[in-house]
This record gives sequence, C-alpha cells and structure tokens, in this order.
Amino acid sequence: MKNRILRFGLFPLLVYFAIFCVLTFPAITRFGSQWYADSSGDAIQNLWNFWHVRQSIATLQSPYHTSMLFYPEGTTLLAQTLSPTNSFLGAGLSLVLTPYQAYNTVMILAVVLSGLSGFLIAYYFSRSYWPSIVGGFIYGFSGFAMLHLSYGRINLMSLEWVPLFLIFWHKLLTRPSLKRGLLASLFLILTAYTDLYYLFFACFTAAIFLAVFMFRNGWRRILDRRYLVPLALFGSLFLLAFGPFLLALISAELKDPFIDAHPAATYSIDLLAPFLPGFLKGWYSSRLSFGEGAGEGLIGVTVLALAAYVVIKRKQFGKRFPLEWLLLLGIGFLYSLGPVLHVYHHTFGNHLIMPYTVFQDLLPFLRLAGMPDRIMALTTLAAAVIAAVALSRIMNRKRGWLLLVLIATAIGVEYLPARALPAGVPPIPGYVTAIESLPDKAPVYDYYPKENPVNMLYQTLDDHPIVGGFISRRTRSVFARNNEIKQSFADGDYSALCGDGFKYLVVDASVDLPGARLLYSGQHRKLYDLSGYSKSCTADLTRTSLTNYSKLN
Repeated sequence: MKNRILRFGLFPLLVYFAIFCVLTFPAITRFGSQWYADSSGDAIQNLWNFWHVRQSIATLQSPYHTSMLFYPEGTTLLAQTLSPTNSFLGAGLSLVLTPYQAYNTVMILAVVLSGLSGFLIAYYFSRSYWPSIVGGFIYGFSGFAMLHLSYGRINLMSLEWVPLFLIFWHKLLTRPSLKRGLLASLFLILTAYTDLYYLFFACFTAAIFLAVFMFRNGWRRILDRRYLVPLALFGSLFLLAFGPFLLALISAELKDPFIDAHPAATYSIDLLAPFLPGFLKGWYSSRLSFGEGAGEGLIGVTVLALAAYVVIKRKQFGKRFPLEWLLLLGIGFLYSLGPVLHVYHHTFGNHLIMPYTVFQDLLPFLRLAGMPDRIMALTTLAAAVIAAVALSRIMNRKRGWLLLVLIATAIGVEYLPARALPAGVPPIPGYVTAIESLPDKAPVYDYYPKENPVNMLYQTLDDHPIVGGFISRRTRSVFARNNEIKQSFADGDYSALCGDGFKYLVVDASVDLPGARLLYSGQHRKLYDLSGYSKSCTADLTRTSLTNYSKLN
C-alpha cells in the first residue's frame, strides 16, 4: 500500500512540482514575498473570493450574496466565479498564511494536482507508467493551463476534479457498483463547485463515454438493474448536493437576468493555434485581434502526430483503442473554433455553419457563457490520454525508452509557456491606509472613470462597503442602480450619495470639494468625509433602500 501511494501519488506530485518550479522560475524563490498574479481583474477577483468566503464563514452568512459590493443594495454572487472548492481552501489557508501566500499555495496546488489527476486517468486507460507521466504533463501544463495560470484564474486552473470523475464514470459504466456511483457523484459535485464550464464539459464528455459504451455493448445493457441502481444513486446524490444551487441560479436569472456574457466570436480558438510550438505562441498571439492568445489552443504537433499514430495503428491497440477520447479531441476542437472561423487575420463566417452555433441553438444557456475556447481544457485532457496510449505502444518497440525520451522532450519544447508568470506585490496607496484607520466602516465611493477591480483588492484591507465591483455577471437591476449612483456623482449631487449611505468619497487629487472634510491628500487621490452635506451620511449600514430597482432595464 505504501509503495502504491509513493508510486501513484507522491512521486508524480514531486515531478509536477519540480516542473512547475522550472517553467515558472524564479517565481518559487519569491513565494513568501510576492503574489503570483498581476493587477488584472480575474486575479484580484479570486483573492477577493478568499476574503469574502472567510467573512461569510465568520458571520455565518451565505457566500452567494454580498452587501460589500454594489452598495447599498448589494448583489447576488450566484453567477460569480466564486469557485467554492478553491475559495474555502484559500479562506482556510489565510488563517495561517498571508493572503498572497494563501493565493500562491492554491495556485501551485491547482497545477500539481491537475498534473496528478491527468497522470491517473492516463494510466487508467494506458496501463503504462512513464507514458502516463508524460500524459499528466500534457494536461497539467497545457497551453490552456499555463495561459490561465499567468492571468490568475484559479477556477480555470483547477483541472483536477474532471479526470477523477471520468475515471469513476467509466468504471460505473463498465463495472457498476454503488461505491463507484458514489465516487463518480462526489467528483462531479467537486467539479460543479469549482467551475460551471467544467461541469458542462464533464457532462458532455460523460455523454460521449455513454454513447461509446452503448455502441460497443448495445443500448439495452444500460437498462439492466445492475446499472440502474448505481446510476440512480449517482444522479440522486449529485442533484441533492448541486440541485439547490442550480435552482437558485435559474430562479435568479428569471427574476433579474444576468448580463456581461462574453462575445463567443471573440473568445474562440484560431484554426492554426493547436499546431504552434512554444517559441511561436507569443509571437502569433500578438498578431491576433481576438481571443486571449494562441497558446490557449495549443495541442502540439507532436501530440497530434501521436493521435494520428493511434488512428493509423488502431487494430494493434485492440480494446485499448481510445475511441471516446478521439471523439472528444475532434468535437472539442471544432467546438472551440466558435461561431466563426478565424485563421490569422482572416475571418470566415458568412457561409459556414460552425459546430458551436449548432450547440448554442440546442443549448441556449451557452449564450450566457460565450467562451467556446474554454473547452480546450477537456480537449487537452483527451490529447493527454491519447498520447499516453500511443506512447505505451511505442515503448514496446525496439529502443522504446529512447523514443519516449525524445518525444517527451519535443512535447516539453512545444509546451513552453507563452507568457511568464507575473510576480509582485501591488502598491497600496496612502488613502487606502487612511480608510483602514477610520473609526467606522461606513461605505466608500472610490471614484474611477471606468470600473476598476483594484477597489476589491483594497476592500480586503480596509473592510468598507464600496460602489460597484468587478464580478463575473451582474444583474440588470444592479447594473442600472450602479449607473444611477455614478450619475449622481457625475452631476455633483453629493447629497444623493449621502442619501444612499455613502459617507466617504475618494476622488482625483485635482478635485476640490468645498464643504466636505478633507481626511487625506496624496499625489494622486484625495479622501473626503461627506458628513457635512447631509446627516444621512452617518446612516445605519443595515438600512435597506426604499426604491425597488428590480424592474429597471
């Protein structure tokens, strides 16, 4: 048992941790002093999630609503990328580590555990150890994973649960039992509470597995009692654990629709992206006018050649021929191309019916997501398993070890990160320290011409409610109400801000507010106390608005 834990747990973890250190060097040497993120909204949003969940636990309140953002009404966080599996872990770690160290730890764990789960599923289908180590690398350090690592998107970095779900889903189909139904449900629940995209992709892959199973064994077999009872347990447990959240999300959408969906044509994969080696990804991405970079769509010429090898030599693989994974690789890539076809600077969409468009017509909720490129997370998993299966066969040939080393080296070169992992500590302006030292926790209007996610970072330090907030999906009423408050500021109606409960105002250093008490003045920003405008500036923070904004468009 100890040898098995070492062989299939500790050793792969150490391998992938070492790879992480090399590919992101010198980030590991700055673990305690710097933050593995830049000032982008997604990274700050995830750090804020840790803080918010910790606050929710301390006050015994639901983490799916906050009054600290979009004050005074607050907002639902049902459509926020809260990623509870990561946020609860980060909240716990922040009890013993600094917030930045807790964030770095969760990021490293996401990469290393994703590599481990990729290794486990590759071994499950290939039954070959070292090829599976390569497969885990392909999955955990894919272009998709490393790109989102550099942007601090912890929810998208957490790829570890999907492979574990698919292992037990496959076992449930081939050797059904209550235990396998229970474990499959557990890992799907963890997937769902990590990222809703991954829930959809996991269910999509599970459907492919089921279709292949019925193709090979006949559809009547699935109706046998040996299958129905474990499958019923699987479905019941999942609905019991995730159903309430799903119903709440649907109800919220019906009452007050969410906005801020991403344009699918923008967040798609370029047709050439899967073929670009590491040293060309950054160069090519800088020349694209859409998406988030060619690196996200990387599969690699070497891995694609291994997939072609499997197809050509399919008879030699027998029962290990990875039909379901080849289907996922092909369908996932076609889906990732989005509603229009991109090839470098050219767009072809007038006369082409793209697979994503068909999926969107069949599943309207995809319009709220709008990011077909993210299925590359599952496409690279398919590539990892296929590569491991191919390498397991190649290792049986003469000089198999040499071929394995050469192929693994080629994959490593192709998978060099297109973007370095940022590391630093965001500067904290003096006015934030001044707000932190205020005797109360009254709301702050921190004015910026455009929505600035840095306000949420500052809030984790000063603990004051703020106007606005950088969240994944706002509702229509929240958007309308937020604009109304901003208009009051633009009109100079500071009494209206007081009426909404805002006591403190932060503006550019060039702005003077006669009648307001100046609390802090720095080179770039000033902090004012608006109490002189209206007694309502000292209003109780627990008050509720008298106006119903839910019907605003």
